[in-house]
Amino acid sequence: MFPDAIAMGGYPIDIHSPDGETMVHRYLKSGSWYSVPYRCTITNEIDNLLVTGRCISTTHEACAAVRVTPIVMAVSQGVGTAATLVAAMNTSVQKVDTDLLRKQLKDDVVFLEEYSPSGT
Repeated sequence: MFPDAIAMGGYPIDIHSPDGETMVHRYLKSGSWYSVPYRCTITNEIDNLLVTGRCISTTHEACAAVRVTPIVMAVSQGVGTAATLVAAMNTSVQKVDTDLLRKQLKDDVVFLEEYSPSGT
């Protein structure tokens, strides 16, 4: 769980090897999920640019879990909402208040509940 999470996912991780020879499946514990942080949608190379889809910054393993359509849609909603805040507040994507962003997403009925393995 990331404090700047803008999306949640529960897709099993299917890691394709770069050479195309193997694929490893990792399944989540039933009823669990993971978060996708806002920070992975910001580029270091181009100011004021947000990315989504397979362009977000992830490890090879994390990309295996977040590259699927439902999670890409959730991340894209987070990015679109962030862009709206940037325009309304005349700021940059690097300076977005992620607490405000998360509040707006929750107001828009986006599921951002933190997963607690112990159920607390």
